[in-house]
Amino acid sequence: MVNLKFIKFFPVFLILTVFCFNSNAFWGKKHKNSFKIYGFVWADFERGAMNFPMQLYSKKTGKMVGMCKTNVFSRFKFKNIPPGDYVLKAGKFVKDVKVVNKNVKVDFNLSAPDGLMHHGDRFVYDASKELEKATTGGDPGKTNPELVRWIAGEYYSYQGSTERKLMLCPNGTFYDSSESSYSGSSSDSYGNETSSFGAASSNSGSGRWSIRGNKQSGTITFCYKGKECNTVKYYRMKDNCFKINGITFCYKGRPRCK
Repeated sequence: MVNLKFIKFFPVFLILTVFCFNSNAFWGKKHKNSFKIYGFVWADFERGAMNFPMQLYSKKTGKMVGMCKTNVFSRFKFKNIPPGDYVLKAGKFVKDVKVVNKNVKVDFNLSAPDGLMHHGDRFVYDASKELEKATTGGDPGKTNPELVRWIAGEYYSYQGSTERKLMLCPNGTFYDSSESSYSGSSSDSYGNETSSFGAASSNSGSGRWSIRGNKQSGTITFCYKGKECNTVKYYRMKDNCFKINGITFCYKGRPRCK
């Protein structure tokens, strides 16, 4: 009797088995001295390219000796490759590969002019991103453009002896400042002020921001220049005021942004 469960399972098993196909390995032609050609495919300097087609050709004959797709980690691998000269193809990009006596690693960067990942360029890219973070703030993540336009504005807060200002710009940047006055003073017997006590301080910062939620409540992420990002809660109050990170800010007018 034919096992129907096996028939249903077999096509799926077959697809998984030949997802990465190497003619040498598939047909059982094992070589005493064989190696791997493997690597990583980047979509750009930050994202990998999953499920991306790869082909391997013999440079001598021009025939395909293997085909594969990158896995969920954007990696590929051709196994059981005998020594020789090959052409590795990733989309429209090609790379000559010579296998002699060890495994060969090749990384592609699909955003590069030649399609290859040059790790010196990656170093320059990472350095520029760090500089950008230090001068404009880190990446606050996904935002809601409708909420950005709706809540953008100049806000003020007065609590105790502290005055705060918050400028939320529609282009995704922000500016804030706070200033605290002295909390008290002492006088002599004639009523003359002799000293002040408490702390007087002022702070300011800027960076990039994003917002997620709705017109009643949600979260705002502030990424200050050269600092870590901080996500805080907000909710809407009466009279065009918001509670942001536990502090009441009230709307004063349109944002004055550069």
